[in-house]
Amino acid sequence: MTLRNPVVIAHRGASGYWPEHTETAYRQAIKMGADHIEPDLVFTKDGHLICRHDRYLGTTTNVADFPEFEDRKRIKPGLVEAQWYAEDFTLEELKALRCRQLWPTRTAEHNDQDKILTFEDLLVLIKQVAQVEGRTIGVCPEVKHAPDLLELGHDFLPLALDQMAEHGFGAPELPAQFQSFDHKTLQRAREMTDIPLVQLIRNEDFSFQTLKPSSVAEEAEPFADVIAPHKSLIIDQKGQDTGLLDRCRAMGKEVHVWAFVDEMVNPHFASMEDEIRAHLDLGIDGLFCDFPDRAVKLRNEFLEGTHS
Repeated sequence: MTLRNPVVIAHRGASGYWPEHTETAYRQAIKMGADHIEPDLVFTKDGHLICRHDRYLGTTTNVADFPEFEDRKRIKPGLVEAQWYAEDFTLEELKALRCRQLWPTRTAEHNDQDKILTFEDLLVLIKQVAQVEGRTIGVCPEVKHAPDLLELGHDFLPLALDQMAEHGFGAPELPAQFQSFDHKTLQRAREMTDIPLVQLIRNEDFSFQTLKPSSVAEEAEPFADVIAPHKSLIIDQKGQDTGLLDRCRAMGKEVHVWAFVDEMVNPHFASMEDEIRAHLDLGIDGLFCDFPDRAVKLRNEFLEGTHS
């Protein structure tokens, strides 16, 4: 087997310990040794890119504590619950909010401390820390709800790619990748940039009970450099190799697997650690994890084993 050096991608920062997509979560992820930081991007009303996993704000911020924003809560087309949406707020308004932990199983002691960051805030942060520490730190943003927001007049691609280029990302010392579940977004991006593109693939039910990929890896062959499937599409609930990794290898693609968290471990494995070890042994090129310190430790142990 070809010797690989799998990268650890901090999923929303060190989000297992701090509220996701905050300066603290990002800084701690870098301190823990993560190779890449993964921000999700959505738009504000006035056209700024901010680091949020979802357009809606009620689950990860204290927006409900602001009476002046109560009338912004609404039901969007195709959805059933009223929520506050980032694209209905200006950046100045969003800066008044503070971030909260999404998972009820994780500590809430760091809630209501960090502000919402813009994508540019994060790029500046990574670049500064990389220079101070003298090591390579990458960024791999994922654009969220791209088709919906494009219909609203917000196009991720020119702004995100321009901001990365402006701050030097895409160079060897500041590597960059660009991710999306949406084929069309990546196809457009391929015409605009040479940085590696990542085709995300979800398992539609996330249950490990069935394999229902939202797209076929081969469809992304012409434009994607990396295939990033949900982990249940690589190793099934019986602990069996599904063959998807080999299919991606046959196309010459790297494979980054998401997302390793304590709360959603494949039932075949006793822990997240066991699950990660199995994927490393199979030969993946990278993994997304909410707990970067634990993933880095396992990756380093794996590399020591392959060299011994």
